[in-house]
Amino acid sequence: LKEERLCPDDPGRIVQDWDAFRARLRATGEAVQIGDFPWGVFGTARELMGVEELLVSFCTRPAMIKDMMQHLTTLWISLWERVAEEVQIDQIHIWEDMSGKQGSLISPKMVREFMMPCYDRIADFCRSAGVRLMSVDTDGDCSELVPIMMEHGVNYFLPFEVQAGNDILEYRRRYPTLGIMGGLDKRALAGTRADVDIEVARAAEMLEFGRYLPGFDHLIPPDARWDNLAYAAQEIKKLCYASGTQ
Repeated sequence: LKEERLCPDDPGRIVQDWDAFRARLRATGEAVQIGDFPWGVFGTARELMGVEELLVSFCTRPAMIKDMMQHLTTLWISLWERVAEEVQIDQIHIWEDMSGKQGSLISPKMVREFMMPCYDRIADFCRSAGVRLMSVDTDGDCSELVPIMMEHGVNYFLPFEVQAGNDILEYRRRYPTLGIMGGLDKRALAGTRADVDIEVARAAEMLEFGRYLPGFDHLIPPDARWDNLAYAAQEIKKLCYASGTQ
């Protein structure tokens, strides 16, 4: 796969009408994000191997896992460099999904040894290209990951699942410079209007601190009530416009 499908020098990887894209950016003012599901240092390796095989391989084939992560990082940076020649990149997003309700799927030691050298390379690219946001998406309890990844350039996290024990107000207290998205309990959408009001109030408090984008903590569940979702969206929109977060 590395030689056949993941060659950084493949000139056909980006097919883009750059003039049209730049004209669109001028007209809309929208931001440019690079990266999304399913790519990440842990995340893509997980998608290629399956989570169980990957986790075992951290112990049984560590050299291969390090090579995989480094090669993927080389591939991504080669693509980003091409994009950065044409437009300003505003955000690089890394999808990991490497936590459960008990915490990280690998130890902090493994995070530092296997993943953070790649994050250092991504952070170096961000600095050289003037990219302001380096974000990570990981589900579950991310309390072990946030301080480590912040040391290596990450300044924006999501979605802070409440049912995994994440409290965005506590994260804000501990990490005042961290960009936070999410952290509102999606389970409230299946409850009463009073349940939703609690989450709206949490969003209002977070917006007062700044560096926050309100949202429910992952995909909206199928038992959510439409009237609750519509009400929450309207109330949160009011808060964002009142705070200038538009």
